[in-house]
Amino acid sequence: GSSLSWTAAQVMPDIFTPLMVLAFAILVLAPQGAAGLIVPAMVIGLAILVHLSNMPIYAGLCLCVLPLRALRQRVRWRPLLLPFLLGIAGLTAVNAIARGRISPSPYGGTFLLARLIENGPARTTLAHDCPKAGWALCAYRGDLPRTADGFLWRADSPLYRAGGPRRLIDQTDAIVRRTIVEHPAAVLGAAMRDFGLQLMIFSPGSGLRPWYATAWQTIRRDLPQTAYAAYLASRQARGRMAVPPLLAAFVQALAVGGMGLTCGFALYAAAARRLRPEAASLGLFCWIVVLALAGNAAVTGALSGPHARYQSRMVWLTVLAGWLVLRQIQAGCRSRPTSNTT
Repeated sequence: GSSLSWTAAQVMPDIFTPLMVLAFAILVLAPQGAAGLIVPAMVIGLAILVHLSNMPIYAGLCLCVLPLRALRQRVRWRPLLLPFLLGIAGLTAVNAIARGRISPSPYGGTFLLARLIENGPARTTLAHDCPKAGWALCAYRGDLPRTADGFLWRADSPLYRAGGPRRLIDQTDAIVRRTIVEHPAAVLGAAMRDFGLQLMIFSPGSGLRPWYATAWQTIRRDLPQTAYAAYLASRQARGRMAVPPLLAAFVQALAVGGMGLTCGFALYAAAARRLRPEAASLGLFCWIVVLALAGNAAVTGALSGPHARYQSRMVWLTVLAGWLVLRQIQAGCRSRPTSNTT
């Protein structure tokens, strides 16, 4: 009944983002001894290692719970920071070995350039500074794809015709810097628009379309012929993996209901002066879920562009939190004293 099963079933690292949020909540809400911290810390470190977006999302969660030290909750920071540092170290080591660049995100500028091209500011920069800037992409400024996905993943994209991400990384970083400096208002406005749109769009099973112009071409070019034949025979390649509309509508409605319960209880817990310990913990968990949804939308929407898959990987947490809120309400009703009249 939620997007969890669709997220977990895809051969993608998306499932680690909500698991990272749950591990973070465990470290904040259920402080344990050293042995009890191992599994949550491993989940967080692995999540940061397998998907670049998890690093800023986790950093944002840590920064948002910092004020709790001055309030009723007291947060231990070492258990929160250690897996974060280990994840960054692992990500940097992998890139140093595989790419020869000591950085947790050696090609982050390429993704940001793709976003700026789709939104328009980078096109303006290329039109103004080319050809005198000497960038390889200047030769293709009139042939840039309309979307960021087209720039990043199409086999015939100017990105690859001009030399590929590795060879162009210094130039792409330079274009991004020039665009941000010269058009800050346009860049910020587009980022805020993408953030708002990413908050609202989610759908189970998104991303399971055939991908004719991107993955299809890469599989044919880089993998054995047997693998390409197997892909052509798959349900995904034949366009037979679409989610039934009625099921998609049910999952979306359930997520929206969960969001309402989660946000409502989070606000109630923040306004209430006195709460039972379990209710206070649930209120903080609801805030963590709300902050994680906002952080996920900000990072993925602004940097990669709004995609239903990005928010779908997270919205099942609102179903979980909403269910816990209903259980809390039920428990409160049962424990409320009643009066009998005679």
